[in-house]
Amino acid sequence: MVLHCADVVAFAYPSPTELPTAIDDHISKWNSLVDYTHQWLVHRPPFFAPLNQSPPSQPTFGFAMIYFHNETHILGAQHFHLSLILLVLSNPHPLPHTSLSDHTSRSSLRNRLNKLDDTVRTHVRALVGIALAHSKLAPAMNMASMAAAVWGEFFENQGERERLLQLMEETDEVHSWPTAGARRELRKIWGWEDEGIGGGASGSRIKSESEL
Repeated sequence: MVLHCADVVAFAYPSPTELPTAIDDHISKWNSLVDYTHQWLVHRPPFFAPLNQSPPSQPTFGFAMIYFHNETHILGAQHFHLSLILLVLSNPHPLPHTSLSDHTSRSSLRNRLNKLDDTVRTHVRALVGIALAHSKLAPAMNMASMAAAVWGEFFENQGERERLLQLMEETDEVHSWPTAGARRELRKIWGWEDEGIGGGASGSRIKSESEL
């Protein structure tokens, strides 16, 4: 799955020499990557499945913690979710044509865009939930923090936003992965430039299950 994710990254961010020459070829490649990703989930060995998933700590903004047996399974699962985020955002299938007078087509477009946002949030939550369950594992925390930095703008719930900032802050403090600049940028995107907004994340370290 890690190597497959590298192929997905190359598809989503191609070099100038790898740009597709025909849209049909581009769509075919995307379909192939999506199919492999879903087939991996179906055919993965049973021990790659999560051991357990705890409910969110608070119904409105807690992230469910997802537990795995070892580091290989943890990073495989995270790369699976990362692959699906990149694939949904690089979908080459054209959006439906809309017109100002066609309510049905506008509604269809809104639904597709809303579904895209929901899908991104779902997989970011999974990346974060895996990291929270294994907060002593630096690669898991680093990947979740990068996902929060890049796609945190998709989140609208204040509690979830604060939780993302907490995760990034702990990654910085515990694993020495710098996130201060990314946190500032997220606060700016969210309109939280006033330090009094969302301040609950500052200085509040996430507790892993073993620390509770």
